[in-house]
Amino acid sequence: MQKFNQLGLELLSTKDELLNDKHSDVVRKALLFQAESMTENKLIDPDTHLALTDKDLSPDDFSLFLAEKKSYMKTIEELRNEYDVIREAIAEKFSTDVVFDSMSKVEEESLVYIQTFELDLEWVKSYFLVKESDIANLIKEKGFVAKFAVLRIPKIIDEFLDTQSLEHEVVSVERAEHVYLNAETSSYCMDLVYSIPIDEVEDDTTHSSIAEYISDSATASQAFFKEKIS
Repeated sequence: MQKFNQLGLELLSTKDELLNDKHSDVVRKALLFQAESMTENKLIDPDTHLALTDKDLSPDDFSLFLAEKKSYMKTIEELRNEYDVIREAIAEKFSTDVVFDSMSKVEEESLVYIQTFELDLEWVKSYFLVKESDIANLIKEKGFVAKFAVLRIPKIIDEFLDTQSLEHEVVSVERAEHVYLNAETSSYCMDLVYSIPIDEVEDDTTHSSIAEYISDSATASQAFFKEKIS
């Protein structure tokens, strides 16, 4: 993902042009004048002007120099907006009944899709053949269902990942570390997390194959889970 803002990109381009030995003196003087004007107008600071016009500083080193200055970089919010567009574009191509949560992790330079497996109240009633009045005691934290979920859900998900899941060259799949209680639904849950490096999905030609893989994996794992927990 391109992290430089418009000013940063302009400076990188100007640096390349200043180091282009095919340019005439007239062009070079015009570029130097442009750099001087940017400094006078306080678009860039004197240190940046010095680095920009330094003949011995390579474009790569200049890029590293700019990356240390926030004024030449996109903000976290700007990057997150760009991540979100890609994340939503991939999600639109999913072909599964599984519902995902998702998020853009700018700091980790990745997109994440979260599939949740859960043991809900209907499952508790059906599996344990208990009365409605007994459910509250069963599902309380550290209660019987909680202990069952902690032992059973990770084992099923691990079994799926070890025996059924296919690897993907871009998408990594890992289960979350802990089972948790969803207070809103009184369900015991565990997440399966699909992570994608943002650099691998800037080109939208990869989106369909990634969406297909996640969809197939989610559908298969959900079916596997239901079979094992029934």
